[in-house]
Amino acid sequence: MDLFTQSGININSSFQRSTRIDNKISKEFLNHYIFHDTSRKVLDQIASSITNTNQSAFTLTGPYGTGKSSLALFLKALISKDNKTKSLAEKISNYNPKHNFSKVFLKQKWFVINLIGSKKDPLESISEQIDLTIKNNWIAKSIPVSLKSRTKPSVAGIIKSLINLSKELHKKNHGLIFMIDEMGKFLEFASSVGSDLNLFQEIAESFSNLRLNKEGNPLFIGILHQPFEEYANSLGRTIQEDWSKIQGRFEDIPFSINPEETVHLIAKAIDKKKNNKEFRKQ
Repeated sequence: MDLFTQSGININSSFQRSTRIDNKISKEFLNHYIFHDTSRKVLDQIASSITNTNQSAFTLTGPYGTGKSSLALFLKALISKDNKTKSLAEKISNYNPKHNFSKVFLKQKWFVINLIGSKKDPLESISEQIDLTIKNNWIAKSIPVSLKSRTKPSVAGIIKSLINLSKELHKKNHGLIFMIDEMGKFLEFASSVGSDLNLFQEIAESFSNLRLNKEGNPLFIGILHQPFEEYANSLGRTIQEDWSKIQGRFEDIPFSINPEETVHLIAKAIDKKKNNKEFRKQ
C-alpha cells in the first residue's frame, strides 16, 4: 500500500494520463480541464497577433507536463463542429463575444490537421497526414479536384498542398489550423541526419503570404519543449544560429505555469476518500 492510499488520497485518473492532440474530445476531459490564466494569455496572444500583424505561425515552448497539449486540445474543443462540445468549452473559457479571441476563433469555422511528431522524416509524416485528414474530414460531400492528388513527400509538394487546401477552405469561409505536437521530435530527426528546416520555414512564409494576400486564413501551431537551436546542439554553433533564425519566422510563446496555478492543479488532481476515518482525524 502506497503513501497516498494509506492517507486516504486518490489521484484523479484524468490528471494521470498525458494528453494527445489527436485524442477524442470527451466530456470528461472538458469537465476536468482547468483554463488557467497562462493558457488564457497564450490564446489571447495568438488572437492578438493574428489581428494586428500578419503572423500566422506560432510555437508554444515549455517544460514537459505543463499543459501545452491540453491547451491545444481545448482550443480544438472551442472551434469544434460538435455544438455540445463547443458550447461546453465556451462556457469553461467564459470568453465574451466581443473579446478579440472570440472574433478571431469562435466566429470562424475551422478545418484542423493535427499531427504528433516522431523521430521520422517529417516530409513523409506531414504529407501522409494532410491527405488522410482531407480524405476523412473534408467539409463537403465532394473533395475539390485540386485536393485529390496525393501530396508529394517533398517541401514543394507539401507547400503546394497546404496552399491549395487553404485556398479551397477560404472559398467556403473556413480557416485552416495545422497543429504539430511533439514538434521537437521532427527537429531531433533533422539533427540526427543533418538535414535543414526548410520545410518549417516555408510553411511559416506561405501561411503569412496567404493571409497577406487575403487568399486564406491559415494558422500553424507547433508545440516544443525547448527552442529550435537546442535540438541542434550537436551540429555546431553555425547550424544552431541558422535554426534560431528559422524559429524567428514563428512567434514563440513561452508556456510555463506559475506557482499558484501549479497548486491549483494539484488540488484539483487530488481526491480525498471521505469514508477514511483516519484521514478525517488528521
